[in-house]
Amino acid sequence: MKIILKWIFATSLILTTYQMQAQIIRRPSPRIEERNKDNDEEESKYDVLTADIKIGNLGFFGNLFLSGKGNVGYQITPWLNAGIGGKVFYTQIFVPSAPDFKYADLGGFAYARAKVFRNFFAQVEYHYTSFDYVTPLLTGANISYPTIGAGYVSGNGPWKFGIELNFLVNDLARDYQGSVLEYWTGAFYHF
Repeated sequence: MKIILKWIFATSLILTTYQMQAQIIRRPSPRIEERNKDNDEEESKYDVLTADIKIGNLGFFGNLFLSGKGNVGYQITPWLNAGIGGKVFYTQIFVPSAPDFKYADLGGFAYARAKVFRNFFAQVEYHYTSFDYVTPLLTGANISYPTIGAGYVSGNGPWKFGIELNFLVNDLARDYQGSVLEYWTGAFYHF
């Protein structure tokens, strides 16, 4: 019997304390609610922007190959975004007992990206790149060309990390880059 009384007393004490705390908690003033609403609206304006920072096409053996790519976009729907970006390719070919050959290719692009699943995406890009002199056959050119790609991202929050592969559709662009594929790894903001 004493156990039951103790249990009833403990239960009533807990319920009474909970009720008293519920009475004490105040509701925020309308000014504070209005200020919070304004902050939410400002944050939502930037929630539709996307950005990527990537490095790729790296090579360190025999020669040096470095590439960087960045872009910003607008989220049209939760699964589709589009934007613009730029990229740079740097190549240094080491020649024993002679000056090294150095090339810098600069370009810009427009892209559209669609989420296929939660972490996978398909992407198309249209590039305009100024390629530097490579050989007497590849004397330098400004080339417009498309790429078709896919990628994977992982992570929580606004920043995610992932990879992207792009197939170069143009033969001349492949000749200048010395590859059929571009590969990139980096950070994706608001994927």
